[in-house]
Amino acid sequence: MQMKKTLRVTAALLLGISVSASAFALTPGSGTWVKETATYGTPTLKDAYVYVPKNSAPEVLVGKRALMLSLHGCGMTAPTSVIDKRFNWEATAEKYGMVVVAPTVPSGTSATRVAGGCWDWFGAAHNRNSRDAVPLLKLIDAIKARSNLDIDPNQIYVSGLSSGAGEAHVLGCSFPDYFAGVAPNAAPTLGAEAGDISVPPKRSAQQVVDTCRAINGNQFNTYFNTQIYAAVYGDKDYLVLPAHNVRNVEGMKQLYGATIDGGKASIDGGGSVQYWNDNKGQVRISDMVVAGMGHAWPAGPGATPNTAWVDSTRVNYPVYVTKFFFDNNLRVNKWKISCSVAVPNATSATVSASATAAAGATIASYKVALQGKTPVNDTAAGSGVSMSKTYTLGNGPYTGTVTAVDSKGAESEACVLPPFQVGALDPLYPPTNIQANGISSTAIKLTWTAAAGAVAYDVTRGSIVIHVTGTEATDSGLAPNQSYTYTVTAIDAGGRRASSGAVTGKTQPVTYTETVTATVTGHYAAGRLNVNQYLQLGAKYGYNASMTLYKCEGSWTNSSSCGPLQ
Repeated sequence: MQMKKTLRVTAALLLGISVSASAFALTPGSGTWVKETATYGTPTLKDAYVYVPKNSAPEVLVGKRALMLSLHGCGMTAPTSVIDKRFNWEATAEKYGMVVVAPTVPSGTSATRVAGGCWDWFGAAHNRNSRDAVPLLKLIDAIKARSNLDIDPNQIYVSGLSSGAGEAHVLGCSFPDYFAGVAPNAAPTLGAEAGDISVPPKRSAQQVVDTCRAINGNQFNTYFNTQIYAAVYGDKDYLVLPAHNVRNVEGMKQLYGATIDGGKASIDGGGSVQYWNDNKGQVRISDMVVAGMGHAWPAGPGATPNTAWVDSTRVNYPVYVTKFFFDNNLRVNKWKISCSVAVPNATSATVSASATAAAGATIASYKVALQGKTPVNDTAAGSGVSMSKTYTLGNGPYTGTVTAVDSKGAESEACVLPPFQVGALDPLYPPTNIQANGISSTAIKLTWTAAAGAVAYDVTRGSIVIHVTGTEATDSGLAPNQSYTYTVTAIDAGGRRASSGAVTGKTQPVTYTETVTATVTGHYAAGRLNVNQYLQLGAKYGYNASMTLYKCEGSWTNSSSCGPLQ
């Protein structure tokens, strides 16, 4: 039986805890909301505002900014409901250096937007190329393309209230390659219809999963392996029943494979969070219920008071969800690992590494993988902040990696060892059986037998070098019926080179595929000659002179060897 652990986390504590990265200098922004001037396609956003923090040393990850897309609910706008501390993003954005983008829903209704003033979340017929996804993705692309903002594409998040929550869920499923984290607040069940929000969910968790995959065309589902999800809703919400949020969480647990109880936490302001982990121990889902809250965005103390559909008396969700995303982002490598290798004698090598785990974990073990004459796959090479282990190896060249594994089972990126040699080097010989054959009038294909110990080859023609790792290469863009001379050089892991002798290949001649005999005027009338060719040939041979033309690779010439027009 798994033991649940209940924690109490206050907003003040969340603000006081640093993320894994230290402060990093960035070009400061204005620290104000700036209105965008572009429209970003159809349907046209009514307006959009961007907040770039003025803090020059925020607590960013890997030296780059995050971006949060914040979507309001029905009957709201960005200027009246989100910006100027209404959703209360500003202080958190300053702390973490996060850019916040707040657009306003396009106006009117349409075949799919069944309620005016609401984001077009309705139903299950979504894709990557229509409805509100079009201008919203163009807006994000435009903001992240601004080089002075230093936005990390692995730190893009989306959040929203009500219809904005429904749209946030749609975007997270349609574009899992864009959004590392999704935070719906009071969200309808994914794929539900407009009239279903105030009654128990009509869609199953499996339908949530199937819809989430289908609306990205089932082409980007691998990105769900590194996406995280944070739901929040009030237990007194009678507009979008809490059961809809529960159903969404059930579906996302199944989609992510996050079925392991990760414990509970109490959040200052009446929030109760249930976490769900995947089989690697990674936190994937935060499911928060706010006691006593109705249908509202939980902006918390410090928010502009008396904003419709915003609760400034309970949980400060911008503080909570930003830290949740920063702490648990699976697309940013928050590890630090280094590795090296030494060869003390002719029969062994010593592999060393040091690592720090991501926040909240310690190093439990290391994995050492060596490729060479004596392969090594050591899955428990050591533990702690550093390791050093000696392996007895056969004579020859080696490559390899070291990976750290933390106490939650999560792995670091592999640290690549420099190539090394145990014992004396085997001789490196050039490739043999080299063949150079013209495969067309403009290309020659070279093949050869692999050289023992080679990891790559350079095919050289004069100053032209073609680098390949296999045993064939094609040289293209050549002249027809011409001979070309090559050498092929074997390269081993240590950079040694062994070159072959010269070998010659010849491109194929151009041959014609069609002939037509007619007068010069007849050829011109049929489109086989342009006006300049017609005038020149007519002046030289006479316009009524009979002439045979040959079609060579789409062009006409009077040369049977496919030479130029004479």
